[in-house]
Amino acid sequence: MLPQEKEIKPSWIGRVLTWILRAGEIPHHVAFIMDGNRRFARRTGDAPIHGHKQGFSKLAEVLSWCEMLSIPEVTVYAFSADNFKRPQAEVDGLMTLAREKFLQLLSEQAKLKEKGVRIRMIGEIDLLPADVRQPAAELEQKTRNNNSYTLNICIAYTSRLECVNAAKKLLHAFETSKGLAIDEQLVSKSMYLSSPPQLLIRTSGEARLSDFLLFQCQKAQICFVAPFWPDFSLYDFLGCLLKYQKADTHSVYEEPLSSIQESYLRKLQESRAKQLSSYLK
Repeated sequence: MLPQEKEIKPSWIGRVLTWILRAGEIPHHVAFIMDGNRRFARRTGDAPIHGHKQGFSKLAEVLSWCEMLSIPEVTVYAFSADNFKRPQAEVDGLMTLAREKFLQLLSEQAKLKEKGVRIRMIGEIDLLPADVRQPAAELEQKTRNNNSYTLNICIAYTSRLECVNAAKKLLHAFETSKGLAIDEQLVSKSMYLSSPPQLLIRTSGEARLSDFLLFQCQKAQICFVAPFWPDFSLYDFLGCLLKYQKADTHSVYEEPLSSIQESYLRKLQESRAKQLSSYLK
């Protein structure tokens, strides 16, 4: 899904197991809490930023597995808004790494277009430094018409901030629009991320959601695995997919939106596009 600096191909056993699992139900949206980068670096005696760099390399590898399994949408928790409270040197290192990777992806637009990869930034983008915000917005704009795969990058994000943002916009719309019916479906579609994941995976052995997609994950199969994110393997991933296939999963019927609700959502999309454009100036 994303270009890899060094392509790592699965073993023949991994390819066979993948082929077997593809005979069952595959989720169309998987979310990852990529936890354990700092502890991975601590284990090897390196600085935290080394763990984060290894974590990005692992992300590219994991996305190649998702592509192999024909999973069209992936959401990753890249940087919580609460992480701005970490030591400034670590935050600066993370922002520098994010900028480098966004610029790298911009330089590989042709490959992203060839694969049909759309990249979306989910979160309080205005909290990012300008030199990170600009390439992030440009990356989203320049891949918006790609439609084979979607990678949602949650950066400067928490679920609480997402819910507060949606509530403010809905309240303003309710006060200024006649006949707008606010129901659960409209609230869901007013979130930054309106497509709920069917499977959520968290690495590092921590069994909590850490303020990630709390509204969207009410029906998701949740899988906590022990390895740190850089150590996460194809076999760990396939094990989570097997648990998903064994679980009682089902799709939820959604009532059609009213024309007023659809108009409100179009305005949200237009507002988002204007916001991104303002970051490019």
